[in-house]
Amino acid sequence: MAHKSKYYKELNDGVLDLSMQNLKTFPLADLLPLADRIKRLDLSRNNLIDLPPEIATFKNLTELDLSGNALSILPNEISKCSKISKLILEGNALTNLPEDFVELKRLFHLDLRGNPLSPHLQNAAGDCQSKRECEVAAGRVMKFQAVYQQKCQKTRKEAEAKKRKEQNRAKRAAKEAKLAEKEKRRKAWEQEQLRKKLESDIFGSNEGELKDGEENTEEEEEASIEMDIEENKSSTYSMKMFIFAILAAILAVYFELVQIKY
Repeated sequence: MAHKSKYYKELNDGVLDLSMQNLKTFPLADLLPLADRIKRLDLSRNNLIDLPPEIATFKNLTELDLSGNALSILPNEISKCSKISKLILEGNALTNLPEDFVELKRLFHLDLRGNPLSPHLQNAAGDCQSKRECEVAAGRVMKFQAVYQQKCQKTRKEAEAKKRKEQNRAKRAAKEAKLAEKEKRRKAWEQEQLRKKLESDIFGSNEGELKDGEENTEEEEEASIEMDIEENKSSTYSMKMFIFAILAAILAVYFELVQIKY
């Protein structure tokens, strides 16, 4: 169910006067249903400390009086109220205007008296003691805001470029760290392979040890055969010598017997 505004009956030909009602907050719920119908809105001499971004909803607003409040900042969304031609901000706590304030192309009357404006904005705003001075102030402030907007955009672009540069630097650092870690692993792998090769060259691999064992066995067998042959040769020689000795003994006995006979 749509909310029914309590200000419905007070709206007279697009004009709504809500001045001096001790308002501490912008009566958004009661004003939104009337947003398309309000052309002149007077909220002066209340206790407002801010305006909601929904002020952009008031597309047909041509005059807005916010004097005598406690506004320290205006929402950038006020620049969406493109039909505003008269804006009274006297007696608030404003130091600057929003970046897109320059988009209020129809603004010809601007009163910024009684605000602690920044020095450059104060020089642009002037005194605004008369209708003519307020019209001149509007023109000067809009020129100032155009430069301010360009400066804000430049600063923002520089900040974005710096952020992108830092992000790219961080990405490069992460990539370099990753490559360095990979290179570290590669060198460790190469060192391990080299260590294994050196150990294999010095001590031999398990397969090499097996082959060496087999080769040693064959060599031992060959040596054993050679030793057997030598032993056999020695045994044969001993047998021959033994036989020769027996024969010699027999011959000696024979010759001795012959001598005795004769």
